[in-house]
Amino acid sequence: MLRISFSATVIIAMLFSNNVVMAQVKSRCRTKNWDHGTNQAIAVTLPEGSSTQEIIISVKNLEDKDFEGTCPNAPPPPTLLNGFEKQCTPGKFADTATEWVRDEDEDGKHTVTIDIKNDDQAPPRTVKLCVKYTTE
Repeated sequence: MLRISFSATVIIAMLFSNNVVMAQVKSRCRTKNWDHGTNQAIAVTLPEGSSTQEIIISVKNLEDKDFEGTCPNAPPPPTLLNGFEKQCTPGKFADTATEWVRDEDEDGKHTVTIDIKNDDQAPPRTVKLCVKYTTE
């Protein structure tokens, strides 16, 4: 007959319950191309009851192969003095900026929406919004 100590039983039970409780992180992405001088909104709709874990905003010039830049995922409210805090990086993407990020539940849907601006003199760009999330 196999005998397991009480402490071993507790450890096994804890490991089992942790594996059951841990939620799997999934992601959804959307991309959008646009020309210079326009604000654009990009939205990712998540399953009902989901919880956002991370928001990733990537940018590239249309002719680039890979996404080389990143944009702020929590920009401050707009003022005349905080434009640099909203700019995408590295420097070649500084003429693109995240205006707003909204992470909200409404009518049984969980949606993450970004508003992003490409300056008047900026080249055409592609922006990718990826949202990592878990479900209940």
